[in-house]
This record gives sequence, C-alpha cells and structure tokens, in this order.
Amino acid sequence: MQFKLIVILCGTSCQTLEGLTSLDITFRVLNNKEVQMRKIVLFFIISMICVPMILTAEGQQDSDSTTIIFGDISWDSIQVHNRIMTYIIENGLNGYKADFITGDSMPIINGVIQGDIDVDMESWHKNVPELYKKGIDSGKLIDLGKNMPDAPQGWWVPRYLVEGPNAKAPNLKSISDLPQYAHLFKDPEDPSKGLIYGGVAGWGQLTTSEDYFDQYNLHDTFNMGIAGSGSALAGTMVGAYKKGEAWCGY
Repeated sequence: MQFKLIVILCGTSCQTLEGLTSLDITFRVLNNKEVQMRKIVLFFIISMICVPMILTAEGQQDSDSTTIIFGDISWDSIQVHNRIMTYIIENGLNGYKADFITGDSMPIINGVIQGDIDVDMESWHKNVPELYKKGIDSGKLIDLGKNMPDAPQGWWVPRYLVEGPNAKAPNLKSISDLPQYAHLFKDPEDPSKGLIYGGVAGWGQLTTSEDYFDQYNLHDTFNMGIAGSGSALAGTMVGAYKKGEAWCGY
C-alpha cells in the first residue's frame, strides 16, 4: 500500500511583528490582543508522521533506501518544517531518506493526490476547500491534524496606524473603511490610488483576497499588489514598518 499523507495546518510558524494589527477574515481590527503562537509539540507530530512512514511508506526506492518526497512550497515555515522532518528521517530512521519537489499550494496538493508527493507538511486547506475535500473523500489524502495552531489569515495594518494619539486612521475598523484612507497607502507606481498587497502569486489565498477586493469595490481607490515570493511580501511590510508608514496586506 502506498503511503500518502497531508498534514493540515490552520496556522503558521511565522511570528507576527509586534505592533501589527489584523483585519481578519471579517476584517475587524483586533484591538488589544496580540496573537500569541503556541510552541510546536514536535514529538506529537513525529509520532503521527514517522511511525506510519515506518509501517507503510512506499516512496521512490533504490537498492539501499526508500525516499520520502516532501512538497516544498515557497514560504519559510513549511521549508523549516520539511527540513526538521528530513533531519529526523535521515538521522533517526534506518532505510529512509527525504527529497523535495518544489511548487505552489494547489500543484503540491494535487501532487499528493496523484501520488507524486508523499507529504505536505503545511496545507492551508481553507484556501482550497474543493480540492482538499476531493482528496479526503477519495482517500488519497490523510489529515493528521494541525501542524501548528492559532495563526489567523487576513489583511494586516500596523497598530500605530489605528491606535494611539498619533494614529492616522483611528476609524479604520474593517475593510469597508479602507477607501477613506486610500491616500495613506499610496501606490508609488500609481499615486492616484492606494496599494494593498493581496498575497503571493501561486498561493491559494490570493483568490480570497481578489474576491474581497471585488466585493468591496476597492478597485476605485486601490490597486492590488501581488508579490513574487513570501520574502518579497515580508520585505514590503518590514520596510514600511521601520519607516512608520502605512501598509496593508496579507
């Protein structure tokens, strides 16, 4: 029996910058509570992943070992998880080694369903519900639970922008309030509009950002920025934060 699994993550290992406020899935500002991340319980994850691998894994084999293929997506947290598991597999298990196939969210999940990839360590399945349900219903995906809990998705703004005596957008409480503050988020390539970073090309969540952009008619006052990588997206956020400037994005 060929071993295929997908570890479902409802959160992320990336620490939020202190001072950022989330416009969450309802795009309501979280007023006085910083998002706190729980520690990874590694041995719990290892017990779920490594034991079934020992019993049933049938990845690509050579004369000496079985190779377990990980889906390697472009954001940092899944790459960290993959390298931790690779180290455990190659240093703690006999007869196994690990390798990676790079790709974006949907191709990686499809790769698991099709049998080309053995493990997806971090899947934001709420962004691709139909594909995820198809895989689960077919029995080709096995959900082993959360990799790391308590990490929300949404659009974020710096806390200094909405709170405190010098807040420039004190009434920015939801996505519907953004148009009145478009001038604060000025698009350097189109100063007549603001700029919202909707996500990264290839990430499953980008469709959700685009849907909200349309739903709230933001095209009249904003352009949507799409970053080429997670690092590039983070760079825009950190750059604005260090300068005390307005920023909004995923």
